[in-house]
Amino acid sequence: MAFLKVAGAVWSDKAQEQVFEVSQLPEGLRTITSTLLSPHDAEPARYSGYSLDLNQDRSPEYVLRSSLGGSGGPHYFVFCKRDGQWATIGDFQGGFHLLKPVNSWNPIIGYTRGGGDSHAMFRLDFRGNQYDETWLAHFDAGQIIPPEGLFPHRAWCDDARSPEERIQRLEGFWREFLPQCDGGSNPRRAEYEDAPHISHVRGTAYDLALAYTSAGRMDDARRIIEWLRWSDQLELWSDQPNPLSGREPPKPLP
Repeated sequence: MAFLKVAGAVWSDKAQEQVFEVSQLPEGLRTITSTLLSPHDAEPARYSGYSLDLNQDRSPEYVLRSSLGGSGGPHYFVFCKRDGQWATIGDFQGGFHLLKPVNSWNPIIGYTRGGGDSHAMFRLDFRGNQYDETWLAHFDAGQIIPPEGLFPHRAWCDDARSPEERIQRLEGFWREFLPQCDGGSNPRRAEYEDAPHISHVRGTAYDLALAYTSAGRMDDARRIIEWLRWSDQLELWSDQPNPLSGREPPKPLP
């Protein structure tokens, strides 16, 4: 799965898995591993996994392999000691990388498969008291299918591996979420759904203009800026007779 390389990773599971004797695990951790890691089997004498400092407190968290893995890869539970008690703070299936800490915790980028050439990549961020999935992208025959939903799709754009890939992802976001009323071509989106929809589309327009400029694609940057100017004029004339009434919006993408 070479096309699932992770830019900016600070650690990956290319590191050798560790082997932990059950008798050597912290006592409080041993009381919960038996039911979670081997729910259908007798508890083994040892577990495989990793001892990692995920929250930069110089104490280890444990990422331990359970018996629930399959063709999608190994299944892991993540354990952390909080307020003197060991607890599970997440689980996932597949290989994984760690990114630079966000609010002290390393985000987890994982990758798994569903058979054949169908793969998936996901991101887990620590929120509150556990790791939650913040986006999921599917791949089919090496072609990426972006995560569904406005917020996950937009966040995924910024995890691109190169400036050119980021441009491609931002363009894909715009093609998906720019409604027809503002020059879009997606037949499923005639109008904006709400204020976040508007702000994300406009914010992406600014990001695209900057990305095009950095890449030397000045004609494309100019096209986006013309769209923004047209959109701003619509806002200025929203309560008055609009001189742009009846004019087609400029086409923002090449």
